[in-house]
Amino acid sequence: MAMNRRQTSWRLGRTIPLLATSAVLLALLGDRTLLRSAPAQAEPYHQAVRAAANAMPAVFGPWLGVDVPVPQAAIKMLEPNIILSRRFHNITTDETVTLLLVHVKDARDALGHYPPVCYPGQGWKTEAIRPTEWSADGRAVVGNEYEFSRERVDGGSRLTVSNFFIARGGTTCRDMDGVELTARDRQRKFYGVAQLQFVTDTGSISPQRQRQVVEEFIRYVGPTLSAVAGETGGSAAGGGGGSSSLGGA
Repeated sequence: MAMNRRQTSWRLGRTIPLLATSAVLLALLGDRTLLRSAPAQAEPYHQAVRAAANAMPAVFGPWLGVDVPVPQAAIKMLEPNIILSRRFHNITTDETVTLLLVHVKDARDALGHYPPVCYPGQGWKTEAIRPTEWSADGRAVVGNEYEFSRERVDGGSRLTVSNFFIARGGTTCRDMDGVELTARDRQRKFYGVAQLQFVTDTGSISPQRQRQVVEEFIRYVGPTLSAVAGETGGSAAGGGGGSSSLGGA
């Protein structure tokens, strides 16, 4: 009798963990399927964002742009819907600006990929972070302005990176906090998020001119911002704090 009880206990001791493991695996599989099932409207939206970004001219006003190849490692890591790196030269003022535009189909793919992580990872030292707001053609945009430095044998370099994120619905945000909110939303995350960076050499232009330049480029990327926002018109709502609503021009 005691032997039968021991055998039954032994069988239960093996069976219960197996059943528990199977239940967990099934739950994870169901959760993954649910969380990775994009709504049918997402793909036409992604196509519209790609079309708007691809339609941005290489020349606007006195700015002449040249596309810069994007490292394959970055493309593989981000799996972007669209990624564009374009270096501009102002033929009137001799200023240079590099525009980086990245839109991912799933907001979770953007988590952790922003200047405070990526630039130090490439040897740059963070010197300053300034919350900033820009306004152009009725668009209110919130973001951060970062300063980075790097020492080399042939001399040092300093960069100013003006950065913001925008999601469907027109919300702009400064950092990962806003992106994480989108990534947690079971519907919104499948429309992804866009990140824009405007990079200049620190000290090459004044802070006032830096603001003017960024606002010029916000106008330049305006149709793409409208596509990301999923809006066709209306006015932007002003905003402080960590996020702002972005309307079409």
